[in-house]
Amino acid sequence: MSLDSTGYAAVAMVSWGLWAVFVELAMSRSSHRPVLLLSYGFAAVLVVGYSATTGAGFDISASVVALSLAGGLFAGGGTVAYYLALENGGVGTATTITALYFVVAAIIGVTLLDEPLSASKVVGIGLAVASVVLIS
Repeated sequence: MSLDSTGYAAVAMVSWGLWAVFVELAMSRSSHRPVLLLSYGFAAVLVVGYSATTGAGFDISASVVALSLAGGLFAGGGTVAYYLALENGGVGTATTITALYFVVAAIIGVTLLDEPLSASKVVGIGLAVASVVLIS
């Protein structure tokens, strides 16, 4: 069975939800440093294994390298901040607030990448922010 983008997104959603719970449980028994290292170390092994077994090529330009490294910089910084949020709070609050990353992406998409701004997008962002306020 082949998944479409919605199916893959649903798998990612469930996986990330479970990831948040498991690292919270691990951090109730340890500090964030070993949990962060083990969690992302294992994730890196899986990603490298996936890339090695799917035959993905590496015919890339310097701009792809630079943009990918910038993405990695922000992913790493966000990850460390997320683990610190978990250590200093709870999984419900930390995960709920950080899940609003899509709002940042939507705003940048509209302001810098010429994506259309619609009333439904504005309402959706507003409702998402309101839901975070209510949940956390």
